[in-house]
Amino acid sequence: MARPPVIPDQRRTSPLARIIAPLALVGTAIILIIVISSSTGEGDSARGERGGGKNSGATTTTTKTQKPPKKYEVQEGDSLSVIADRFGVSVEEITRLNPGIDAQALTAGQTLKLR
Repeated sequence: MARPPVIPDQRRTSPLARIIAPLALVGTAIILIIVISSSTGEGDSARGERGGGKNSGATTTTTKTQKPPKKYEVQEGDSLSVIADRFGVSVEEITRLNPGIDAQALTAGQTLKLR
């Protein structure tokens, strides 16, 4: 019985390639998530760290028992959730105190009421 001819495009995939390819895909997805989260300011600033200035590299921590300031000036990379976490207030409270605020369009220098 004759074997069918092997067409060059129908190569066998090695078992190692079948394992490595999905792992490479997962690794790429994880790296993409890390890059996107750090570029949107959800990385270091979500933990209260802020680069630049006199104490560059220092970590700023606030306790949630402190009263938040009456007003806050939005910094580059801030989001409502980051600001809410930093000062121990809810995003809903910030949006209630600042009617008409567009959470997706915060700009550096913009002033928000926090209490």
